[in-house]
Amino acid sequence: HQGVAQMGMSTMTIVRFLVLLGLVMFAQIDLHIVIMVEVATDLLGAAIMLTGLLRVLPEADAETTGEKGWIRTNAARMAKFGGKGYAQHILLVPFGGPTDRLLSGARLNTTQVAMFGFAQQIVDLMERYLPAQMFVGVIRPVLTARYSEGKGFGELVKVCNAVFKLNLFLIGGAAVGVAAGGRPFIDALTNGKEFPNIVPLILLMCLMVSLYTWRHILDMVTHTVERNELLIAAHAIMNISVIPGFLMMPYYGVFALPLSHVVGVSLGCMALLYGLSRYGMHFKHDMQGLTRLAIALAGGFGIAWLMPAHWFWLWKILLAGSAYVLLCAVVGVLASGERNAVINMIKRRRNGGADPVAVGG
Repeated sequence: HQGVAQMGMSTMTIVRFLVLLGLVMFAQIDLHIVIMVEVATDLLGAAIMLTGLLRVLPEADAETTGEKGWIRTNAARMAKFGGKGYAQHILLVPFGGPTDRLLSGARLNTTQVAMFGFAQQIVDLMERYLPAQMFVGVIRPVLTARYSEGKGFGELVKVCNAVFKLNLFLIGGAAVGVAAGGRPFIDALTNGKEFPNIVPLILLMCLMVSLYTWRHILDMVTHTVERNELLIAAHAIMNISVIPGFLMMPYYGVFALPLSHVVGVSLGCMALLYGLSRYGMHFKHDMQGLTRLAIALAGGFGIAWLMPAHWFWLWKILLAGSAYVLLCAVVGVLASGERNAVINMIKRRRNGGADPVAVGG
């Protein structure tokens, strides 16, 4: 019943966006109104999910009547899996945007705090709509089902590589758009606020989001194979990376924390890859596809920086973005087998699919 959760979250996000957009365009808006809109849309999403849950609970109870023996038999296994999952989630809580905003408020001046907050909001919005995050309720059950049906770790890796490259394709498009639009584009978004070095900061954060999505993909893999204890060490490494970022703020300003996160998330992902390999599960990245994507990205950046500065920022974004998409199509970022894997994954969830019961560990 992933559709119930997806419907609630999607409705909440879309309604919130439309209400805030309408207020910005046609009425006065302040912080109190924004908070009220957040609360109201959260309640709307919760009501939709609660209504859907109440509708499916009788059906789910009838379906699981004969499975109580299985639950009792596997209670210890589920408790162990849940305990490790809770520990790694707790470790991840201090890492990310809210903590970064608190730390930047303590070490940076007012203009830098505002600039960092603006860039962080763009990153948060970008992350929310990336396929690996937005459709996690679709992707994770399908990965688990395919693995539990004996498809093997290689099939799991193929699907994850396809989703990873799709995420990187979208992040690359955003980075090319920012590079092409440049400061005039940012001025249009911020109503001309003085944010020095904002374009390099957003591009650095795009790199940071790329590494976040790498971690997210490996997170799904480790949960699928029931080795989520590996995430405890990885998340601990990521948390430690906040410390040097905080200490470097007087020297590198708004760039300190993103740079620290780039290093920390990279080390955390390497720890996950090493941990998986110790269990005989070697996650092989599609280096050929990633190289092709890098070539297309380099072409998009090249066109963005070669265009005359006096051109209107919107035309520059459209031209550079179109060139980037065309280059991706020409070099072939996604192989036909990967495209089919993603399409079949979506169709599988739409048609019901097999019950996602994980095995392993």
